[in-house]
Amino acid sequence: MSLPDNFWSKVTTTDCLVWKGAVNSKGYACFAVAGKSHLAHRVAWEDANGPIPDGLTIDHLCRVRNCVNVAHMELVTIAENGRRARVAAGYHIGGTCGRGHHLSDENIRHRRGRLECITCSRLNVADLAARQQVAEGKVPARVIREWAAEAGLPVSTRGRLSPELRRQYDQAHGRSAA
Repeated sequence: MSLPDNFWSKVTTTDCLVWKGAVNSKGYACFAVAGKSHLAHRVAWEDANGPIPDGLTIDHLCRVRNCVNVAHMELVTIAENGRRARVAAGYHIGGTCGRGHHLSDENIRHRRGRLECITCSRLNVADLAARQQVAEGKVPARVIREWAAEAGLPVSTRGRLSPELRRQYDQAHGRSAA
């Protein structure tokens, strides 16, 4: 691919070649070619090195998302790119997140341009659901399960609670059935 004349006019030269033009919501440089938007670092790479093979992606070794210096780029697998991003962000495999959850490749994901602990994310969703139930005057299933376990009643740790178990909880706590 041959670069249009105005491509390099959108770059500031530092150690990186920092893009001055448009960036997307994740901070990556964007450039229109023939009326279609492309990631500028990929355009620069393909101009210098040819097409990016399937299964590979570009890793910004400098960690500057709007850098278009091909000397700061390396072709790697998507998994390796993610691993490097986690290390650069301070998420070290074998370490823990801020809440103390073990971090592994399976417990970290990219979301909205950042890294997050999957365990924390799931707990946040469960906490939000419980708060909504309380706001609606309902008792969260987690609370009923804990009560049933303490009372020695058989209860599944997954799935819906039986109407009978909810009735027993309401009766034990002086609540009218909701």
